[in-house]
Amino acid sequence: MSYEEADEIADFLGQGLRLLGQAPGSSVCMFADTRSEWMLTAQACFKQSFPLVTLYTNLGEDAVAHGLNETEADTVFTSHELLPKFKNILNFTPHVKKIVYFENSLRKTDVEGYRADVKLVSFWDIVALGKKNSANNNIDMCTEPIPPTPDSTCIIMYTSGKRDFKLLIQTVFLNLKGSTGAPKGVIITHRNVFKCLNSWLYQLTSFEVRESDRWIGYLPLAHILELLAEMMMLVFGVPIGYSSPNTLTDKSTMIPRGGKGDAGILRPTVMACVPLVLDRIYKGVNETVRKKGEFFENLFRFCVDYKVAALNRGERTPIMDRIIFKNVRALVGGRLRVIFSGGAPLSPESHQFLRASLGCPLLQVE
Repeated sequence: MSYEEADEIADFLGQGLRLLGQAPGSSVCMFADTRSEWMLTAQACFKQSFPLVTLYTNLGEDAVAHGLNETEADTVFTSHELLPKFKNILNFTPHVKKIVYFENSLRKTDVEGYRADVKLVSFWDIVALGKKNSANNNIDMCTEPIPPTPDSTCIIMYTSGKRDFKLLIQTVFLNLKGSTGAPKGVIITHRNVFKCLNSWLYQLTSFEVRESDRWIGYLPLAHILELLAEMMMLVFGVPIGYSSPNTLTDKSTMIPRGGKGDAGILRPTVMACVPLVLDRIYKGVNETVRKKGEFFENLFRFCVDYKVAALNRGERTPIMDRIIFKNVRALVGGRLRVIFSGGAPLSPESHQFLRASLGCPLLQVE
C-alpha cells in the first residue's frame, strides 16, 4: 500500500463515519491489536477531529466497559477475533451505538446476537461508503475533514490499571489474563503529540532515510511508544510492516518449528522494543553461547567487551561483526540500524551487550 493509497483510505473512512452520524469532537474507541487498519483509523480520526480512545486488548471486560462509559464513546473499532466480547460488554455500555470490525481474511464474521440497537459494520464497508460519497461529488460540510486545533484532544489513552509496567508487558507478551482494577485515562492533545514527535526528530538528526528502510510494528499501538514511533515513520516516509509478539521471530509461539518469523522476512532496519523483549534476546544469546562450552563463552565475552570499547572510540569492527555477531543480528532480520527502547529502564549490562552484538544504536526513550 502506498502512502497515497493510505491517505485516501483514511479520508474515505472519515467521510464514511461522518455519513453514519459521527460528529467532530465525539469519541471513537479502538479495542484491537496492532495492525494496518489501526493506524489508518487513527489517521481518519485525526483528520475529522474525533478523539481516539485506546484500550489494551488484554483488559478485562469490566475495564473495557469502564473506558467506554467514562469517555461516552458511541463508536468502537475492534477485530473479528475480539468482537464476541461485546455480546456481554454492550449490556453495560449504553452509549455505544456502532461497532466497526476488522474482518478476518479466512472466516466470515458472525454479527448475530448483539444488542438490537447497535449497528455492526465492517471497516471496508465504511471505506466504500466514503469512497462512493466522494465519487458522487457529494462532499459537503457534513463530511469534509475538520482539522483539529493544537489543544484539541487527540488521544485518550488508557493504562492497564497496573502500576508496574513490567506486569503490563507480561500480560501482552505472555498472554496472561487481563488485569484488574479500573484503567486510568490520559488525555493527550495534538500539541502534545506534535511536540513529542518534534523532540524525537531532533534526536535522530543523524538518521538518514534510505529507500530500503523498513519499520516493523508489533508492540501495542494502544501504548504511546509504538504509536509515536510509527507516526515518526510516517514523517520520514518509511514503510511499516505489521507483526505481533507471537509471530515476530523464528522462535515465537505461533511460528511452526523450522518456520520463519516476520522479522526474518521483512528484515526491518528500525524497530521499537521494550526491556522484556531485549532481556529475552540477551538471555537467549547467553544461554546459546554457554552451551558451546567455556572456551567459546570466554571468546564471545571478549568480543563483546572489545566491540563496546571500539564503539566508544568511534571505531568499526566489520570482521568481528561478520564472524561473531552475524547470528545474533539474524534474530531480528540482520539489517537493524536503530532500536528504540521504552516503557521501563534497560539494565546497563543488557544495553551494552545488545548495542555491541546487534551492531546498531539503542536509544532509550524516557
